[in-house]
Amino acid sequence: MQRRRMAVLIGVVIGVVFMASAALSADKVPGNLTNMFYEKWAGYEIRYPSGWGVDKPDRVTVLFAGPRGTDDYYTTVTVQNVASAKYGGTHQNEGSLVSDLKRQFTKNDPGTQFFNEKTFPFASEGGTPVNAITFGVTYTLQGDKFQQWAVIIPRASDQVYHVFFYTSPARLYERNIKTAYDMLQTLRLVKGSK
Repeated sequence: MQRRRMAVLIGVVIGVVFMASAALSADKVPGNLTNMFYEKWAGYEIRYPSGWGVDKPDRVTVLFAGPRGTDDYYTTVTVQNVASAKYGGTHQNEGSLVSDLKRQFTKNDPGTQFFNEKTFPFASEGGTPVNAITFGVTYTLQGDKFQQWAVIIPRASDQVYHVFFYTSPARLYERNIKTAYDMLQTLRLVKGSK
């Protein structure tokens, strides 16, 4: 009887340790994404690297960039909220927004090239599944070649689109693409916003 109790107790302890370590590994933050951005108006939270700064150039945009004086300063992640037609904007759906973004790129540089456009599942607020759209683009601005990765994420409410951009001079693109990808993996849409 004593031996059986001991075996059950050891089994319970091993089970608890296993579940705790699984929970801890599930919450691991990729890379060095130790800082968290969250403001209720934005409707999302996202982690970003230590040493990177945050700027809010307008009421709907948040820009993350590396420290001044480093190459990381020129590679940025931006998240912009765009109102849908349901909320006073001009876009009926995320496809319309993608088309508009492409028009803007091409207008500024007729040599713009788009690639890797695809749709993928994303968990919107409350875990509701939505279809996000992603594409890559290269363009020239003031004589410098840039590369950008865009991800358009609709909210389940279909009132706002969150547009995630990773932008970099083409020569530095590979340097921080993993950081941008990791940041996107931490992007969580939160309830209470449109």
